[in-house]
Amino acid sequence: MRIKPLTEEEILALPPAVDIPTAGRCFGLGRTASYMLARTSKFPVEVLELGAQSFRVTKASICAKLGIKDPAAATAAADPADSGATSQSAA
Repeated sequence: MRIKPLTEEEILALPPAVDIPTAGRCFGLGRTASYMLARTSKFPVEVLELGAQSFRVTKASICAKLGIKDPAAATAAADPADSGATSQSAA
């Protein structure tokens, strides 16, 4: 069943990882279709399996697939302090 997909604004407001029904809504998929695609490894993006019956999808993978630029992710990637980079000065 196809449903009205979430808007770009709604997707950007999502937490870093979401459940399968929420991720499916980003692509216009209903709950049943979303779980079926996740179980058969045919979901539009990578699905993280956290135990026997727990699945999550990252907002970053949803945004990448849909061509949405996530300002929060871009800010974190641009901050060298977050990447673990160190600066060494010559003494």
